Amino acid sequence: MTPTIRRIDRLARSRSPRLSILVAVAGVGVCLAALAGFLAVVATNNLPWYPGFTVQEHYLEIGRSYSQGFIVGFFLCFFLVMVSVSVRSWIENRRLLSRVGSQPQDS
Repeated sequence: MTPTIRRIDRLARSRSPRLSILVAVAGVGVCLAALAGFLAVVATNNLPWYPGFTVQEHYLEIGRSYSQGFIVGFFLCFFLVMVSVSVRSWIENRRLLSRVGSQPQDS
């Protein structure tokens, strides 16, 4: 085996790709739960409102609520990209390793 093939073999067999996929899937799950909570608040119109609020306080609370939704959406996209990149690189490493393993060895 050449040094490059050994490196790819070690990478394909290591726990690193599986761990990154696991972290990304867990992150997607947490973000989906948080997004569902935010959407439930918006759908049921439970945004923070108290009769004693001034107009400025009301808009600040609405801004905080929507900022939370924006942040959750951002991290959902981040973890989805992390899943796709991790899975794609893992598959590509496996494919390259099997392709190299099926070629005849020069002695």
